[in-house]
Amino acid sequence: MKVSVEGDFGKEVLFQLQELEKKANIKLKNSHKILLVEIGTVEQILSVLFDSPVTVEVKKQVINDYKIEREVILRVNNKDLVHATTEIDVRTIPSGVVADIKEGKLGIGTIIANHKLETFRMIVEVGYDSTRNIMYRVYEILYGAEPRFRISEEFYLDDIE
Repeated sequence: MKVSVEGDFGKEVLFQLQELEKKANIKLKNSHKILLVEIGTVEQILSVLFDSPVTVEVKKQVINDYKIEREVILRVNNKDLVHATTEIDVRTIPSGVVADIKEGKLGIGTIIANHKLETFRMIVEVGYDSTRNIMYRVYEILYGAEPRFRISEEFYLDDIE
């Protein structure tokens, strides 16, 4: 079950979460809702929710001339909480940011924050997969008014209170 997010962001995202709960016949916890709609960094939210640092494990990373594709697991206290895939158009992103991404040690949100890169996050879709008991979202990070990152995140609900 998925819903798209458009229009007046505050009202629309609330409406879409309500629609998601109704269509999927679920009741999301407040922490789940926050993770679905936050437009800061997931790592920071997870650290606060679990009162513990997040580790990022890059499972796969493919680099070519203008694009980086990567797959990561965000983990807290040895629990896998988020599976994320990212496509990054590196043509206009500062070289220091690209170098940190290629190094594969930090999450995208942390890299962007460390470099004080001016960006905007736009949620494209949120959803719930009842067969796997996960919620997911797709969002884009705009840099220079253009989408340069497209991130898909799956949240393992059994391990997130």
